[in-house]
Amino acid sequence: MFRGDVNVIAVDWSDGGNTWNYYKAVFNTQTTGSQIAALFEHIANYTMMHDGPSAEHWGRIHCVGHSLGAHICGYAANAINQSLSGWSIQRITGLDPAQPCFTAVDLLLRLDKSDAPFVDVIHTNGVFLSRLGLGLPQSIGHLDFFPNGGKIQPGCELSKYTIPVITAPKEVIQNAICSHGRSYSYFMESINIAVMKNCSFWAQPWDRTYRNAEQILRTDCKTSKTCIEMGINSENYKYRGTFFVLTSSSEPYCNNGYRDVEEVKDILKSLDKDNLD
Repeated sequence: MFRGDVNVIAVDWSDGGNTWNYYKAVFNTQTTGSQIAALFEHIANYTMMHDGPSAEHWGRIHCVGHSLGAHICGYAANAINQSLSGWSIQRITGLDPAQPCFTAVDLLLRLDKSDAPFVDVIHTNGVFLSRLGLGLPQSIGHLDFFPNGGKIQPGCELSKYTIPVITAPKEVIQNAICSHGRSYSYFMESINIAVMKNCSFWAQPWDRTYRNAEQILRTDCKTSKTCIEMGINSENYKYRGTFFVLTSSSEPYCNNGYRDVEEVKDILKSLDKDNLD
């Protein structure tokens, strides 16, 4: 069973990203983004030189990136738009875009909604850096999804530490990585369930407050006209803005129930209410 006729290009940037020097990896996001743009420009030029299909028949580009990869997509999109090939990235899916070094940088260096006609973002570890949040906490796309509040994911231990990152205990780092990694797990599952049609990541509009989150947890999407799907199908809906999504603590993450609601309530209560704003 297949979702559609697509070509998938996986970018191996381990030479630039597989390093303990995080600042070096951050710098290399620009190099990698430029190389991706150069690849698509080469494909476009080769196609035109060999009398291939005209530009209006080229497939649309959807860039999906996790953590630093999300910012690479944004940088690549800007670089491609500056080329003369007539090709552009039409959609970017940012999976918990990296927070460290990207909270106060030029928009050209990080992902934002000006990078493509449609930018959807899944936030799963948007905690302040003092609690080792690895993902950006603010809304930056056309659609921003905050599963379970977007800070700590069910099944990942809730850390109560407020400490410098460099002195964080090993278990705290592992817990942050767990929540950070759920973003791509949710997105991958959304592709599978879009084919199987056996479940959905239903999302409801959210004003980023604790009170509104509690109301959402009591609301069934079957009775709401503003619910949309998080993941691969999100571009099929007209709504834009910030959305709350309930998931389960284990796979399949889209199949949630009463226990998941109670666990998410506990997570939200354990976090500073002010941090939800």
